[in-house]
Amino acid sequence: MKSITRRGFIEKGAIGTLGVGMLPFSLKGSLQSDQTIKIGLIGTGGRGTGHVTTILALEGTEIVAVCDLFQAKADHAADLCVKAGKKRPKVYCKDENTWKELLDKEELDCVII
Repeated sequence: MKSITRRGFIEKGAIGTLGVGMLPFSLKGSLQSDQTIKIGLIGTGGRGTGHVTTILALEGTEIVAVCDLFQAKADHAADLCVKAGKKRPKVYCKDENTWKELLDKEELDCVII
C-alpha cells in the first residue's frame, strides 16, 4: 500500500472539498460560464497558502478576501493573487474576531477555513 504524507492528505482533501463545494453549482446549471465563484479565505498560513495556490489554478474562481491574525501572512496571500494576474483581495487582519467582519462585509459564494 502506498503511504501518504500529512501534506499530501491535506492537499488532496482541500482539492476534493473545493470540488465538492462547487458541485451543486454545476449540477443545477445555475453557474453560467461567465460567472465566477467568489471565495473568502480565513487563515492564510501554510495550509491557507496552499489553498490560495489551488484556487488560483481553477478557472471561474476569484479570491475576494483573505483573513489572518498576522498581517504578513494575509498580505502574502493577497500578493500571490496579484502575482497570478488576479485582482488583489481585501485583507482582514485586526484581531481574533476579524473573520466575522469578513463574513459580514463580503458577498461570498464560498468560505475556506
